[in-house]
Amino acid sequence: MLETEDLGVSILQDLHQQRQTLLHAHEKLHGVDNAIDKSKKILTAMSKRMSRNKWIVGSVISALVLAIIFILYFSFLDIKWLMTLPGLCAISLFVYVYTICIVVNHTIKHCTR
Repeated sequence: MLETEDLGVSILQDLHQQRQTLLHAHEKLHGVDNAIDKSKKILTAMSKRMSRNKWIVGSVISALVLAIIFILYFSFLDIKWLMTLPGLCAISLFVYVYTICIVVNHTIKHCTR
């Protein structure tokens, strides 16, 4: 009878230890699940931000291209216009816009690697 009780106590201890192991694994899995959910939210936010930034950069590039076309169109209409102060401002604006386009183009190529 004593041997049976010892065997029962041993089995109960083993079961308790296994229960504790399972509870610990369950807690760890909940922690991992929470970390995965947080990572998913962060990646979704990053993806949305990246998409928004692409639209912004595309809009800026389009506006700059339109500004260049506008300046070139009006500069070819009247060559004398180029020698006036607004004409010189337009030329310097063209150079500035062209430089920005080059920088933005380089930045886009660098960011998409």
